[in-house]
Amino acid sequence: MYSPSPIICYGEALWDVLPTGRQPGGAPCNVALHLHQLGQAVRLISRVGDDELGRELLTFLSARGLNPELVQLSATHLTGVAKANIRAGSEQVVYKIAQPLAWDYIQHTDALRTATSEAQMLVYGSLAARSAVSRETLYRLLQHAGFKVFDLNLRAPHYSREVVKYLLRQADLFKLNETELAEVMTWLGRPAVVKYPAADSFRATDQRPAWQHTHLAWGVVGIFAYVGAEVAIGSHLVNYLQQTDAWELSAQDASFQVKYYWGAALVGRFLGAYLLGHIRPRQLLSINALGAVALVGLSISTHETVAQYSLLAVGLMNSLMFSAIFSLVLVGLGRRTEEASELLCAAIVGRAVIPTLLGYVADVSSLRWAFALPLLCYLYIVWYGGLCGNCPARA
Repeated sequence: MYSPSPIICYGEALWDVLPTGRQPGGAPCNVALHLHQLGQAVRLISRVGDDELGRELLTFLSARGLNPELVQLSATHLTGVAKANIRAGSEQVVYKIAQPLAWDYIQHTDALRTATSEAQMLVYGSLAARSAVSRETLYRLLQHAGFKVFDLNLRAPHYSREVVKYLLRQADLFKLNETELAEVMTWLGRPAVVKYPAADSFRATDQRPAWQHTHLAWGVVGIFAYVGAEVAIGSHLVNYLQQTDAWELSAQDASFQVKYYWGAALVGRFLGAYLLGHIRPRQLLSINALGAVALVGLSISTHETVAQYSLLAVGLMNSLMFSAIFSLVLVGLGRRTEEASELLCAAIVGRAVIPTLLGYVADVSSLRWAFALPLLCYLYIVWYGGLCGNCPARA
């Protein structure tokens, strides 16, 4: 049974331009229309241009029985239009949204505040918070709202992590899809592993095996390279530090120094728990991998104190790579997430392969130049961090 107390939907009202034609859109507008069709009292807060498209949109809302009295008219900005395209080979819809538009400038008024305070619920999204004016109006209305529902509806590049996290804190209930869940979880420094019903319980939109997802296949190689490089350095450090051209230490003293390598990795993991909440994983991954490349290269090309401590400091660079790669790989895989996790775990075999290869190279050349092998592994991880700028993990 529906309450006579209205639900307020706040945000964009626009026209979606589809391959099949133009139709009214905007998540808040669509929610309002569906609620009204279900018999629920609802009011839409938005803004359209005082132009032909705007008047046509208001006429459409009125014809559907939705009172547009809280939809403002703008004499300075155009009615919103979003061009929608269906990505080839899938059913994913990609939107191209212009900026600025009328709904970027929803003005706070006494009428909006009163309507919000009298409503049973306020439904809002992230897209209308992309601009300062509409965002400030939303923030003020949230102070007067009763039950608050946040529909994330993340549309890159029209949102910021700080704004979304603030809106999440204000919400009593929030709705998000699989990809958005994974994105938010990466902000918290942990991967999102989603449990799915049996394969025959609903239709999958992507039937490809997990390993055919490009960012996953390269990510498995990334885990292989990272784990292999980390263990290869750690397992050969004692021998390296005993070399007279690096730092003439006894076996006991060299073993004592190795604790700084693993200790740096431990410190970095605690630091990473904070940094992953403020910096995108792919950016952190690239920064750390570049740091590891620089430090290993410095150790190979120098002697004594510099060679010793630059290699020990690689432990700090290693600290975030596993969690960053894991998070990037799992984003956007849907029902293939568990299968991908199994492949990633199998890639840990790199810790047996890379150290063995390093030992072989050291036998045929020198231990110093054998460390070029983990350097190549880190270069690959730098490349993978750049690759993920165009993979589903990108927000």
